[in-house]
Amino acid sequence: MTNQALIVSGGDYPVDLAISAWLHAKRSRSQSAQTHDKYASILDDFRRTARAAGFDLDGPARELATLAQGWAARPVAR
Repeated sequence: MTNQALIVSGGDYPVDLAISAWLHAKRSRSQSAQTHDKYASILDDFRRTARAAGFDLDGPARELATLAQGWAARPVAR
C-alpha cells in the first residue's frame, strides 16, 4: 500500500489542509481505510454542525466547545 495524502479541497483553506493531513496521518498509522472513512465522517458531521452555527473548526474555542458538547450528547442513528 502506498501512502497518499487525501486532498479535501482544491483550494488552500487551512482547515481543509489540516483535516487532510490529520486523516492521512491516521490512515498511515492504522493502515485502515475504515478508520480513515469513520474519522472523516465524524469530522464532516461535526463540521456541518459548526458551520450551521456560523463557525468552522478554527472558530472561537469557547463556542466550539459548547457546540461539541451538544453534538456529542445527541442521539446517533446506527
